[in-house]
Amino acid sequence: MKNAWVQWIVEQFRTLGPYFAIELILPGGSVLALLLWAYRHRSALRHREGA
Repeated sequence: MKNAWVQWIVEQFRTLGPYFAIELILPGGSVLALLLWAYRHRSALRHREGA
């Protein structure tokens, strides 16, 4: 069970890694990273909004 949690955490870091890099490297990167994340997950956000 512990191995499954570790694997899940590693997968989450891999998906968020590029956003963290943008945030650290670019000025105003937090806003840009948030906008890029919202753009990539727009279908999930629309589905959640409709519920």
